[in-house]
Amino acid sequence: MYAAELDDRRQEVRRGHATATVTFWPKVLGAGNIAAEAGPTYSIKGPTGTAIASGNGTITAIDGVSRISCAVDASLLELDENYSCTITWSHAGISYLSTVRFDVVLEPWDGSDCGLNDLMDEVADIGELLDAQVQVQGASRTREQQAALLAAKATTDVKGWLRQQLAAKGRIYPRLIVQREDLRRVVAAQSLSRAFRAQGGGKDSHSRELAKEWEEEAQKRLLGLGELDYDSDEDNDADSTVVVSRSVKIRRTW
Repeated sequence: MYAAELDDRRQEVRRGHATATVTFWPKVLGAGNIAAEAGPTYSIKGPTGTAIASGNGTITAIDGVSRISCAVDASLLELDENYSCTITWSHAGISYLSTVRFDVVLEPWDGSDCGLNDLMDEVADIGELLDAQVQVQGASRTREQQAALLAAKATTDVKGWLRQQLAAKGRIYPRLIVQREDLRRVVAAQSLSRAFRAQGGGKDSHSRELAKEWEEEAQKRLLGLGELDYDSDEDNDADSTVVVSRSVKIRRTW
């Protein structure tokens, strides 16, 4: 179940998009992802709990499990975090209630631009390691899909770092204009960290050392990008960066 393993990522909706979608992969305790019964419904609320919309969800069967899709009209929604989509669904005659959180942002970013080639640019033989991992995991993924899965999860890590940076400056992530080309190398490094961490081993093992080195490299690359583009006035144009020269105090000696 390759697609269902991406259900832990924070979803984003583009502001002004009238036909956006929030997806949900239903799970049951002790069974994991399952096939839901027909008739799911949903309600959408804003960050403060204000009701926005409701409707009927659409079920799509993928690899023997279900994906529930819920339509979101973001044409009038504000840029903000923590919108909620509460979904009522059923399995084996039992009704469940689940909530998916999502953000309304200027530039949605899911890390899909980082793939196997980007990882091979860093570690030439990483494909063989990914093949071995897939075999151990008993999955039917290709090495390309394994790399894409790692990149998606690494993107979640990088987004967390970005949110921390912005929060320290009193800013919110939805107004960030993502520089995809610059961030790709950050995601690639963090993907390699996740790949080597998945190899297991103790804290002094070679695989754990490599995982730590690549995570430090990812954070170093992110720091090296400097100030990322940000739109504080919501005009879809990045704020101008003003560089202020340093003042130097000079003491005259006689």
